Amino acid sequence: MSEDLQQLLRNLKLKTIAVRFEAGTPLKTLLTQLFRAEWEARQQAALAARLRRAQMPELLTLESSLQSPNRPQRASDPHLRSVGLHSQGGK
Repeated sequence: MSEDLQQLLRNLKLKTIAVRFEAGTPLKTLLTQLFRAEWEARQQAALAARLRRAQMPELLTLESSLQSPNRPQRASDPHLRSVGLHSQGGK
């Protein structure tokens, strides 16, 4: 790899590309990998932007729902209680 190319990759903080160039990855394979990674990153960014614009509420995880002080109370119906279901009314 030329010194000029090495310096440019360092300046642009493109460490992954620099390593792959040094490893002797064929140019066609390298470009395919880079373009695929760019495409995937753009798809993820577009999805994240759509979710932000939709103002979707944050998804709850099991851990966050167990720690929530507003989690529903156990069902008063003994049949529901035996299978661990919560009532919808909050009682």
